[in-house]
Amino acid sequence: MSKNKNRILVFLGILTSRVFGYIRDLTIAKYFGATKITDVFFLAFMIPNLLRRLLAEGSLSAAFIPVFNEELVKEKNKANQLCKNLISFLFYLTLIISVFGIIFSKYIFMILGKGFVEPYSSYGSLYLKIMFPIIIFISVGSVFMGVLNSLNRFFLTSFAFNFINISMIITIIFFRKYFYDRGLLN
Repeated sequence: MSKNKNRILVFLGILTSRVFGYIRDLTIAKYFGATKITDVFFLAFMIPNLLRRLLAEGSLSAAFIPVFNEELVKEKNKANQLCKNLISFLFYLTLIISVFGIIFSKYIFMILGKGFVEPYSSYGSLYLKIMFPIIIFISVGSVFMGVLNSLNRFFLTSFAFNFINISMIITIIFFRKYFYDRGLLN
């Protein structure tokens, strides 16, 4: 595949991700507005997202990809084993972090969301419990994305972020009534 075609595919993947991110923000603003519950949601979403950046997209990718590429050139089986080992390690590490995050979500939200009082601190704790497993899937997925990039497969890796935006849009549209019925929104 030519380099220009790869560049165009990456551009299209990132562009659609930005467009769906904008639509996601518009959907949140339309259905929920600037309310305390929206602030609670964004704070609860920020915590696993920060861990994702630290575990998956930071130094891990910077360290793994060059080693993987080097092993891929030398011996494909060793590269595959390296990838399997990293995925296993990352899966269990993020699983443990998620379990602790779920167990201690009340205290995590109390520390980071000091200004929120009941019932919002309870909602924040619940949202954290729901969102902590995100780091498992995104962290393991980032290893696959690095491997795909190493194999010159760029479109899927640049398009992957669309899935979380699209799923949030669909969830907001179909579950907004749930929030209104429980008195969480006016």
